[in-house]
Amino acid sequence: MKSGFKRLNLERVLVIGVRTDILFPLAQQRELAAGFSEVCRDTQFAELDCIRGHDSFLVEMDAFRPVICEFFDACPPLTVVAAE
Repeated sequence: MKSGFKRLNLERVLVIGVRTDILFPLAQQRELAAGFSEVCRDTQFAELDCIRGHDSFLVEMDAFRPVICEFFDACPPLTVVAAE
């Protein structure tokens, strides 16, 4: 994974795992976050306790929203370059 992740030139990464997700179990999400953290110093992992498993991200946005908002709120502002 590391060689593939290096090519992405990431500045920040957020991995969200759901305890009841059997399609992408927490162990895989933790492994993904660990792989990202080898090439991206600002890697965050969040574990959510949602009851709808893999589909939680579709129907339980109230659980995901704070984590995602916090991640993006911590982003430095973008520099917009005007087209000539």
